[in-house]
Amino acid sequence: MKEINQNVPFLWRLSSQDDQGLCSVSLVIPVGKDGSEQEEHTIETRIMSFADELVEDEEEEVLEWNDDDLNLFIKLISSRVIERPVDKNGTIRVDLSDPVTIEVVQIVAAAGFGIVLPAEDYLVSSEAELPSTTCEIGSEVSINTIGGYKRCIIVDENDDEVVCVMLEQVNGGIPGFIEDINPYDLLLLKRHHILHSQYSSQLPERSDILH
Repeated sequence: MKEINQNVPFLWRLSSQDDQGLCSVSLVIPVGKDGSEQEEHTIETRIMSFADELVEDEEEEVLEWNDDDLNLFIKLISSRVIERPVDKNGTIRVDLSDPVTIEVVQIVAAAGFGIVLPAEDYLVSSEAELPSTTCEIGSEVSINTIGGYKRCIIVDENDDEVVCVMLEQVNGGIPGFIEDINPYDLLLLKRHHILHSQYSSQLPERSDILH
């Protein structure tokens, strides 16, 4: 377990990986000192960023998390890991090897470095509109896609639109024209596309009425 507070720096490490202008994104957290050598905990993500973030001729760059990164991380840890509100300036204990914590890091990395894709080709339109739901950054919601109801996390919003990190794959079905949407891809959605998270749930909740 790792104690995390405002004094523990969270860092992104961008590492040049290929000749197509992409680099990998990893989380780096200093975890203490062993003599004069700084130890660190690293979580590699599946997120790729354009390498133009790197200074020319450098193979690696380290960036501090911004407020958007930290606020999203705290909201997701609060709801998905410790299941209680966390003050940004408070101290929390997080298991950095927990798969749920690692997924939270993947979501935050996607929100910060991913490329936002238009969602129209992947959504099912219906004459009988399903009721949308209220939402905020960090909320888990559902969308009605050509591959069924899929889960996603809201990571940005404005008056009429939201950006979501997908948690499940959507098969596009037409290579070269409509590619697959993979977990941690970003989609731009209208607010009326957002549905309650239970639409994608396979198990009933205690508050559900069974027929």
